[in-house]
Amino acid sequence: MTTGQTAFRKRLRRLVRRHEALSYGYQTRIRRDGLLIVTPKRRSKGVSLTAIATFLGLFLLMKAVLMAQIGVQGYEDRVLLLQSGTPVERIGAMIMQVDPVTAYLADIIGPLLPSGDSGR
Repeated sequence: MTTGQTAFRKRLRRLVRRHEALSYGYQTRIRRDGLLIVTPKRRSKGVSLTAIATFLGLFLLMKAVLMAQIGVQGYEDRVLLLQSGTPVERIGAMIMQVDPVTAYLADIIGPLLPSGDSGR
């Protein structure tokens, strides 16, 4: 009796794994003898282009908000300070340099931010 249960559990596990694999998509083809063969599609392990574009867009937006908040001169001063630091800070300075897209976004975002003159 236990060998029957063991075989049943093995078949059940195999069916569950197959079902999970097919849940991500599948391809169907017909063999020469007319039998339909369903094979699971491979899942891509890489990062999607949409995720990369979203990350870059949010990063540019963050740079633009910083530039609009502290001003172009203050932003450039801080980038210059980073350039004289450690190698990691120099890499950060290269990434955080003012670029045309960031400057354009900062010009758009600047009037939308509060002025910051709250009596400090």
